[in-house]
Amino acid sequence: MKNHVEPVWADREISSIRRSEVQDWVSDLATQKSRTVVLRALGVLAGILDVAIDDRRLASNPARNVRNLPRHGPGKRRVYLSHDQVATLAACSAYPTLVLTLAYTGLRWGEATGLRVRSVNRLRRRFVIEENAVMIAYEIHVGTPKTHEKRSVPYPERLASMIDQACAGKDPEGLLFATG
Repeated sequence: MKNHVEPVWADREISSIRRSEVQDWVSDLATQKSRTVVLRALGVLAGILDVAIDDRRLASNPARNVRNLPRHGPGKRRVYLSHDQVATLAACSAYPTLVLTLAYTGLRWGEATGLRVRSVNRLRRRFVIEENAVMIAYEIHVGTPKTHEKRSVPYPERLASMIDQACAGKDPEGLLFATG
């Protein structure tokens, strides 16, 4: 808002904003900023103008249905660790089971650290992801995962004995990878 929307649109009467002007703004912004920044800035402007429609100050939103939005580029090249590199990383860690779980399941950090013993189905070798743990101001807060939906994630057989050890002696409500 402050960096991209206000400098261009703050002093304008909303009824004077034309779709062609929004299109020109988006095209210009796309030459300077990433696709994500352009789409977010356009979304902010469109949201403001949606409120104006709700308040009956505008009949239609000139920031909706803008054409020629920036496309996804080729993206960054993804680099993955080899099995040997994962093994080396785990061997150097104080938490090798956590490192291996992250590497071989694709869980997000907060999902893995929020796993409870009851969330492990050892028979089917699956984690039930229904909580997420994040640290805010040196305090752990448990909430819902990023998608706010429960899902089941398999883990490979090579992790089974390590996951069994991580569960051993813990209460079902205990965190799988935490010692307290």
